[in-house]
Amino acid sequence: MSELERLAKRRLKFSEDARQQILGDHLKDRSLLSRSQRPNGAINRLQRDHQARKELLDSIEAIERTHESSDQIEHGLRKLREVIVGAGDTDWRNLEFTQFACRVYQKSVWFYCSRQEATKCYPILNFFVERLAPFAPRELATQISACCAIYISHVDNNISEFFEVLDEIELDSHYLQICVALSLIYCVQDQPMSTWFRIVSQIPPHSLLRDFIVALPAFKVLKSRTLKLLSKCYRQLSVTFISQHWFHHLYPELEPDLEQRWDVEITTNNAHIVMFKCPKSKQSSFIGSPSTTSLKT
Repeated sequence: MSELERLAKRRLKFSEDARQQILGDHLKDRSLLSRSQRPNGAINRLQRDHQARKELLDSIEAIERTHESSDQIEHGLRKLREVIVGAGDTDWRNLEFTQFACRVYQKSVWFYCSRQEATKCYPILNFFVERLAPFAPRELATQISACCAIYISHVDNNISEFFEVLDEIELDSHYLQICVALSLIYCVQDQPMSTWFRIVSQIPPHSLLRDFIVALPAFKVLKSRTLKLLSKCYRQLSVTFISQHWFHHLYPELEPDLEQRWDVEITTNNAHIVMFKCPKSKQSSFIGSPSTTSLKT
C-alpha cells in the first residue's frame, strides 16, 4: 500500500470516527426529525429509548448551568420536542413520558423567555395546551394556558380571538382576571397603562407567566407608550415617582433610558428630575448618557 493510500485510509477512518462521535452526542449532532428524509441512528434511539431522552435533557441542563442561552440548548430542546410530538400511543399512556414531556415544554418556554424571544413560544404553548395540559401539574398547566391567551392579545393584538381562546382553555378566576385585564388594557386601552404594570408586578416574580409577559415585545411597547404619554402631560417628574407609580419597579433601566431622551437634573436633596420640556436632539440621543446638572433652588 502506498503512502497516499495509507493517508487516505487514515483520513477516512478519522472522518468515520468523528461522525460516530458526533452522532453519539445529540447536542453536536445537528440532525432533526423535521430536516431528515429518514431518522439516523441517534434520532431512532431517542424515539424508542426513554433513557436516551433523559440523558439528553441531563446534558441540556448541564450546559444551562454555565451557558443558559447556548444554541446547543435550543437545538437539544427542539430535538426532544420533535420526538415528543411524534411519539406513539404507548408513550402517551406512560406517566413517566408525559411528565418528562411537560418538563421539556416548560423548559423550552423558560429558554426563549431568557433570550427575550417569547414570540417563538406559540407552537410550544399551543401544543402544551392541546396535548400536555391534562397531564401537567395544575399550576403549570394554568400558567402556560394563560401565556397562550396572552400571546394572542399581546402579540397578535387580536382581542376577539383572545376571548375565543379563553373559552377553550381552563383558567381559574385569578388567572382569568389577570389575562382579561391585561389584554383589555393592551388592545383596547380601557384603563391607564400604569394599571397594566401594577397587575404584572403582582404576579409572583420568576413565575413562568410573569417572565413570559416581560419577555414579550409588548412590554417594550407599553414602556414606550407610557413615556410618550408622560412627556406630553408633564413638564417634569421625579424619576422615583415614575418608577414607583407608573412602572411599579418593572423598569430597572428607566433612568438611563430617560437620560437618552431628556435632561435629568439633580436637586440639592438628591432627587432626580426628568425634564420633559428639554428633549435631547435625535443626534445626541445616540451618544452616551449625558452628565447631569443641579437644579437651582
